[in-house]
Amino acid sequence: MFCNKLKLSIISATALFCTAVMADTGFKVPVHYNIELVDGVSDTASYSRFRRTVDLAPGRHQIVLLFKDTFKSGSDSRLVQSIDPVVIDIQDLKKDQLITFQYNQPSTEEQALRYSHQQKITLIDSTGKALPSNEASYFVMTSDRGFSLMRDYKEELMSLGRLYAPMDVPNSERGVTMTAYGAP
Repeated sequence: MFCNKLKLSIISATALFCTAVMADTGFKVPVHYNIELVDGVSDTASYSRFRRTVDLAPGRHQIVLLFKDTFKSGSDSRLVQSIDPVVIDIQDLKKDQLITFQYNQPSTEEQALRYSHQQKITLIDSTGKALPSNEASYFVMTSDRGFSLMRDYKEELMSLGRLYAPMDVPNSERGVTMTAYGAP
């Protein structure tokens, strides 16, 4: 009798743990895309290459992605990379919300080259429902200089006034603070 209760307790705890793990809050990186920046940071510890997800806290976020992968051309494979990254602005990520996007995934080198010059995506949640622009939006960050190996996306976004990087905001500007006299 005790063993049956113990087994049932272990199974229940495992099911509860698995449910908690499945409820992700963040962004799922689509195939053929690589993360460049998350909230102004290039080396993000919250990215899982195995699950292709970035774990994020609820709230506002900005993700910069680059289309880059190898594609078959006959018997050879060749690297295809877009010149311009996709910048995704998430206005208010909710708890247990997983955002990603759909696009026409290329399978050949020709299709990948074509797609890399005209990236069109549809932002969706985990149910497949398209997100309205007041919840999440994107733009392709073009450059007048053309292809550059060492493009600084953070600097470019800052120069455009479009960078969201909460870690770069001084503590005094992060919210309402009090003066020495007790005034906000």
